[in-house]
Amino acid sequence: MSPSEDEDHRRAERARQVGLFRYGLIQDLIDTKLTTRQRGKLARELAAKEHTDPFGRQVRVARGTLDRWARHYRAGGFPALVPTQRQVTPRTPVEVLDLAAALKKENPARTAAQIQRILRTTQGWSPTDRTLQRHFADAGLTGASGEKSVFGRFEATRGNELWTGDALHGPKIGGRKTYLFAFIDDHSRAIKGHRFGFAEDTVRLAAALRPALSARGVPESIYVDNGSAFVDTWLLRACASLAVRLTHSKPGRPQGRGKIERFFRTVRDQFLVELDEERVGQIEHLAELNRLFTAWVESVYHRTVHSETGQPPIERWLRSIPRPLPLPSPADLREALLWSEFRTVTKTATVSLHGNTYEVDPMLVGMKVELVFDPFDLTEIQVRTAGKSAGKAVPPPGGPAHPSEGEAGDTAGVGPADWNRLPEDPRRDAQGEHREGHQLLVPDGRRAGTAMIDRVQGYFGFTRVPFGRNLAPFMLHQHHSHREAAARIAWCINNRAIGVVTGEVGSGKTVALKGAVASLDPARFTVIYQPNPEVGMRGLYDRIVTSLGGTPKFHLAALATQASAALAAEVDERGRTPAVVIDESHLLDHQELDAIRMLTNYDMDSTTPFAVLLIGQPTLRKRMKHGVLAALDQRISISYQMPTMSREETASYIKHHLTIAGREDTLFSDDAVELIHLTSRGLPRSVNNIAWQSLIAAFTEEKGIVDESSTRTAITETHATE
Repeated sequence: MSPSEDEDHRRAERARQVGLFRYGLIQDLIDTKLTTRQRGKLARELAAKEHTDPFGRQVRVARGTLDRWARHYRAGGFPALVPTQRQVTPRTPVEVLDLAAALKKENPARTAAQIQRILRTTQGWSPTDRTLQRHFADAGLTGASGEKSVFGRFEATRGNELWTGDALHGPKIGGRKTYLFAFIDDHSRAIKGHRFGFAEDTVRLAAALRPALSARGVPESIYVDNGSAFVDTWLLRACASLAVRLTHSKPGRPQGRGKIERFFRTVRDQFLVELDEERVGQIEHLAELNRLFTAWVESVYHRTVHSETGQPPIERWLRSIPRPLPLPSPADLREALLWSEFRTVTKTATVSLHGNTYEVDPMLVGMKVELVFDPFDLTEIQVRTAGKSAGKAVPPPGGPAHPSEGEAGDTAGVGPADWNRLPEDPRRDAQGEHREGHQLLVPDGRRAGTAMIDRVQGYFGFTRVPFGRNLAPFMLHQHHSHREAAARIAWCINNRAIGVVTGEVGSGKTVALKGAVASLDPARFTVIYQPNPEVGMRGLYDRIVTSLGGTPKFHLAALATQASAALAAEVDERGRTPAVVIDESHLLDHQELDAIRMLTNYDMDSTTPFAVLLIGQPTLRKRMKHGVLAALDQRISISYQMPTMSREETASYIKHHLTIAGREDTLFSDDAVELIHLTSRGLPRSVNNIAWQSLIAAFTEEKGIVDESSTRTAITETHATE
């Protein structure tokens, strides 16, 4: 990388830090619940204070600047707060600033305006008083107020209005120190997220916060201290993406975190006190400690009347939240919680991340790229350059090693259970080997212990494993959105039209496509399926030509013409209608989408010899409305957004899969089905995962019916490992 490119990268990083600083200042001002008077008062208070900028300097921000930032955020979101790059060179002579500092030291009571007048009188010229103030702040010549604060009692008015987070030092497991991250709801005192870990870092903080946001909803504000894990840029980025106000307490002033500190005292007095040396010595894995703590929280703390509120925490929280509880979509939550790091691609077209070596596109050699990834899944690393996707990094053979490997269960999820009498650990197979929780939980394409699955299947009398993906088309559940999507896909292919089918992650888009394709006559239709659009247009042209029996040409222009001719020949010579299906189409950029439109131009745009189906997430529909894609948008005959299942459809979906597995009687209680629907938001894939884990939880507790308690255990497991 050239020095100029490296400098541009540093400037872009500084600009992003400034954008996060600006968001941290205005996050309270953009609250729509504030009146004009309240917003004005708050803006004046912010303008009157000094703030620490991203570079450690104490600065003041004018009222007008705060208002302008707030307007920019409402108009353009977080990117509008990131300043454009510019070159600023100092213009004030160093001698003048040194003289001003000397005058300030001589009499600290002198104001910047007074020193400005002295300099004008003696030197004939002076910088502005604001320049002098910044210089005094950098030199540490500004004094702090000695006023003492008076603190009053505060309580949030409803659940999920304010969460307070902190960390507690726990017992030693296997000779290693543990730390408990926890978040408490200020109104109800209910614990929203918690996790023991072997380190007080951001990875363990994410392990506690991720399932809380997924299962308990998104709070309006989060209040934390200034620990290294809480001041990490990742947490501020996540809050900015989810529109959560992040507030840090001032160093040396912990009074605002009294509720979480009081909870930690309860943990020490009621939970940790029972873990004597003998009991701790029996805990082999951190997952077991987390399971014990979850059981105590759910069965003791949440069910006990709180001395301050006069109600059990979980009941007070449930009464104060809206029904149904609004939850973030899996796609939004995953995007908000992604990490990013920058790496320079080596000469061997590889990059290093957390001790693993990944292969990237050879065209990126020598370039500095951004690696975007989920810290809990290092198998999928997105590579970006200049803000655009550059494909995915290929993990090392055998899979990447996670930085927390060797810490069995460090970030594994656990669910409620009897914390004094532990049932048989479902993470052990028939040979007693310990397995991490997420390797054993669902049959939906994940790793699982075969012996454990056989035991669950035999216990409930299943003839096959339920809630799996390996279903024949005639076995699929025909809920409303599936039928509508399959019908539109079939119509689109029959009429050689362009169609767009979108839906949230796990809504059943590919399953609907599978059902629609199964209904087609293979003698009349040829389906060309492209599951990975990140191969670009060359990869799509190559797939079309090879699927139709040709040998792809080398040059892109010739390959595009060859693909168009092959599609036309399939109709004219063989009498079969080709259907080009592109999955994950939301990953296509504008140029690739426009190239697909150009591919449909045939016989002076009088006809199209093939059908095109774009399958993707809801962002695809929004992008189609951009002006640059107007030509493609006008050619779209079918555009369908798949809704989620209703409560009745979720119940029918669960019963359908149980019937296929050989159980036609009632196996899930009504409250368990209600909880599954509420948590999964009616997304079939999420229903599969939670329902399967509910069966495991009921099997572990030796129950014949899956009740609400078993489902809550499953929800904790699912959202901690997804």
